[in-house]
Amino acid sequence: MKVNKKISHSPLATRYSSLRGGFVAVSTVLVVMAIVLVVTVTVTYLSIGEMQGSWALTQSESNLNLSESCLEKGLMALQASGSYAGGSIVLPEATCNITVTSVSNTYTLTATTTATNYIRTVQAVVTRGSNLALTSWNEL
Repeated sequence: MKVNKKISHSPLATRYSSLRGGFVAVSTVLVVMAIVLVVTVTVTYLSIGEMQGSWALTQSESNLNLSESCLEKGLMALQASGSYAGGSIVLPEATCNITVTSVSNTYTLTATTTATNYIRTVQAVVTRGSNLALTSWNEL
């Protein structure tokens, strides 16, 4: 004998099944949003770090250029007068200090610029005769 039983879902079972599907969808959306948030925050922090590094490099190179400009001005002053003793040189962007030491006719000029937090120092050694002869030019 064959019995045909018709299985019907109760309203409670249907409701539970639809709630379970909604829970999975909401959970999936929350997990995806959390992953996107973590990736966004990480990329933002990396971008800020790169920007700060780039800014530091720009400021440092700017100070190096200022130091070299001051050293060139000091060399011109030494060419004009063998008694040039250094001091402060005011440029539109910053002020720098030049120190001069001499032994016989060999002069060492050192220029330092501290326009920003990045201190750059450049040194030149020259021999003074009828003209200046550059012996060395170094960043310290």
